[in-house]
Amino acid sequence: MQSPAWAQIKADFGWKSDQLEFEGRQIIAYKRNIPGAGRLVYIPGLSDVSLDSKFSNFLKATYKGKAFAVRLELNQAFNEETLKSLLKDGWKLAKKHVQYRHTVTVDLTKPEDDIWMGFKSRGRYEVDRKS
Repeated sequence: MQSPAWAQIKADFGWKSDQLEFEGRQIIAYKRNIPGAGRLVYIPGLSDVSLDSKFSNFLKATYKGKAFAVRLELNQAFNEETLKSLLKDGWKLAKKHVQYRHTVTVDLTKPEDDIWMGFKSRGRYEVDRKS
């Protein structure tokens, strides 16, 4: 989700992207206006970034006064220290996740109907919509 190809797909659905650089790492941040709220910034699939106060301050400086919220979705192993650091810096845990919180393993030896019903309803909807 941190790729130019994904940025193009998101653009087809009204999202604009910012190309950010933090400590030599390229990060794509997606943004869109939410009626009645303002601009939302969404950074999915973030990995290989040190999530400390320096990173939090970088995002705050980048989007201060330009967005009502920044949502991070991490694609890295859970780390209690990282979570504590983010919470200390003012981040909040999302009540609902867009993506799975962790890697999902699918047993492909099961019947197709069982595999299908193992997806969240949103996942089934997205597959049907793309068909």
